[in-house]
Amino acid sequence: MSDSLELREQLLAIGFGRYNGPHASGEQANNKLELGYPTLAKYPEVLERVVAGICDYAEPYEPEFVVGVPHGATGLAAKVASQMDLYYIQLDKSEGEITYAQQTDGDNMQFLSQGIMVEDVLNRLTNTARALRLRAMAPKIAAVIGVFDRGMLGRREPIEQPIHSLVSLPIGAQLPTDHFLFKRYAL
Repeated sequence: MSDSLELREQLLAIGFGRYNGPHASGEQANNKLELGYPTLAKYPEVLERVVAGICDYAEPYEPEFVVGVPHGATGLAAKVASQMDLYYIQLDKSEGEITYAQQTDGDNMQFLSQGIMVEDVLNRLTNTARALRLRAMAPKIAAVIGVFDRGMLGRREPIEQPIHSLVSLPIGAQLPTDHFLFKRYAL
């Protein structure tokens, strides 16, 4: 099994489950993929592999800072920033609005040349696009790097930055109850 297939299997086993509620886009879903820092921290070897993979994608961009899309990628971005010895910018999300956690981070954007944005699960890019709309953010982001891309191309918020992911598998918001993902991972 290739490394990316093995990682995909690990991530699905760790984070895929039944769900009844909306995704960040507002779309009603019967499944969810939870791969934020709190989930991955329970599996240190997988977390280490994910952080190393994000760092590998980030290095060619020579970033000065790392920012995570809240809330799932917040801890991951902090871990990546620490691993790469880069400035970390924390964002907050409340009632769908994304803001800088510290006003000074927003002010400091003028002094930074470029960074990367980390996302745990890429889907419709709803929160990614919201984060990119923050004052001075979009022109400074060289790339968006996700752990798992479950999205359907053509159903995404438009963004200009290149998108990378460690693994991908299109997973619709509504799956048949007998879908193989439910049978294999959501016992």
